[in-house]
Order: sequence, then C-alpha cells, then structure tokens
Amino acid sequence: MISGGRRPGVIDAEGALTSIEIYDPETEVFTEVAQLNVARFNHTATVLSDGTVLIVGGCQSGESSCWGEGFEMSYVYLTELIE
Repeated sequence: MISGGRRPGVIDAEGALTSIEIYDPETEVFTEVAQLNVARFNHTATVLSDGTVLIVGGCQSGESSCWGEGFEMSYVYLTELIE
C-alpha cells in the first residue's frame, strides 16, 4: 500500500497527494483504492492487528500534521500481499 506522497518535480507541499494505492504483483500495476482526507507526505502508515492501517503525521500544505486517520483494508487482500 502506498498512501499520499508528493508529485514528481514539485518541491513544496502544494504537490502533496491524497491517493491510497495497492500494488498487485501479478499484474505489476498500482490501483488507486481510496483517498486520504488530507493530502500529506513524510507520514507513517502502520498496519494494526485488526487490519486497519493507521496513517499519522507528515506534512500538509507546508505545515506538520499532528493527527491521523485510519484506512480499512480487506484482510484477505492484505494476507495475500504479505505471503
């Protein structure tokens, strides 16, 4: 899973992204599956024991973010990616 980030060639926070993408190793393609509530980069994403991905911190619009948001992934799909 890839969440947020910055558009290539854009140095400031205006290039921050909101996309959440999943990689399929069989097709070698990333597919956008959701959107973050706020565009962010330099954040962390942690998979919790219930399969939820907690996205915390990072930068948005040139300022640091001190809050987070959760994203629920399909447990079956997550298991397939880990194996």
